[in-house]
Amino acid sequence: MDVYERVAELHPPSVDKFVFLTGGAFTRRAEDFLRLVKNPRLEKPFRSGEAYGRPGFRAGGPAMKWRQWVARAVMLSAAIGVFTACNAERQQECQKLLSTFKSLDQAPPNAEAVGRMHDTLSAASFQDVPLREYSKNAIATLAVLANTLVLQGDPSAPDGTTAVVETKLREARGERDDVARYCSE
Repeated sequence: MDVYERVAELHPPSVDKFVFLTGGAFTRRAEDFLRLVKNPRLEKPFRSGEAYGRPGFRAGGPAMKWRQWVARAVMLSAAIGVFTACNAERQQECQKLLSTFKSLDQAPPNAEAVGRMHDTLSAASFQDVPLREYSKNAIATLAVLANTLVLQGDPSAPDGTTAVVETKLREARGERDDVARYCSE
């Protein structure tokens, strides 16, 4: 999945060439991935003749010969081995993102702490695409939360300010929980 996502990011036309061997999905991330990606796949275990002539298992027009298909699968497995270093990088990025959310555990967090979280995430960069998206969403939520907390401190704060703080705090904690779930896969 990581290789596919990286190739999709760097050279999108190449993702159509992926063929997946799978023994099933054991995480929510894998289930989502297999549901969304429509590339051809074979479920393991399979017999050597199953791929030959199947739709989607083609190379340059005629049905892909079994040896060519196996060679591509082996090359993909090797590429996955090369990209396992990404898992260590992903774990570091997970820790960086999750540690930023620690201020949410204060009861209740103040505008200054939320502003620092916002600034920390705004300055951070993430190579992992889902973590980058989680970060982008959290930045937007934290901006509203920090500004609303400042507004809440004003005696003339409009009605509903407390409700907005509670809603945004719930959203930020939900985003933190989503990141924790993603990082545990």
